[in-house]
Amino acid sequence: LASALAKGESVDPGPSPPDLTDKQISLLPSVILDGVAVESGKWYGDIETDLNGDSFKNDGSAEATVTFNSACPRNDRKTQGSFLTVERKVADATSSEWMGTAPFCAAHVKDCAEAGLVYVQSSDSGDGHSCMTGMKVQCDNSQWVTVATDGDVETVFHWYRSSVASDRSYAEVKWKVPAGTPAGTYRISHSGTYLDGLDRKYYDFTGASEAFTVVGA
Repeated sequence: LASALAKGESVDPGPSPPDLTDKQISLLPSVILDGVAVESGKWYGDIETDLNGDSFKNDGSAEATVTFNSACPRNDRKTQGSFLTVERKVADATSSEWMGTAPFCAAHVKDCAEAGLVYVQSSDSGDGHSCMTGMKVQCDNSQWVTVATDGDVETVFHWYRSSVASDRSYAEVKWKVPAGTPAGTYRISHSGTYLDGLDRKYYDFTGASEAFTVVGA
């Protein structure tokens, strides 16, 4: 190998190491079930506890926090991925629309993503008649770029169940706004995978907070 490097020659890469993924032993039990409060109009990725503010200073002391309806992270460990992203808006929307029709609205954050749009906000009335059940969601075509993930020291991802015996779980995401962060419009997104209790299949989901601003100190 040293000789080939010195001469600038290529060498045979040799055999690939065996894939022993299915040989590994796990002492953790499999995920039995994920659940969400559908009777309250909730779905995976929907906001459970909204942002703790709509404006945060960039002096290094502010922290944005939001909690999502979630599912067990072991369904997909997001290797080379992320359970969260902090995103900054780089282009305003040129169009928007409300999803969900009164009186039984039943719209969710995921509906925006499935339509190739970006979640803006939830409302029980939105652009017209009020909902008797569920919520409406507003979506638009604004553009965002990722500025932080769960691999950055300024973010915290905390997953928990409402109780030991409950199938419902939540993801609390925190972003400590770094000093000097450019002023602008931001949002926090959460991605995950849930195990359906009926067909025993896995399904991806995503959710996002409403937009908030970062301002100069």
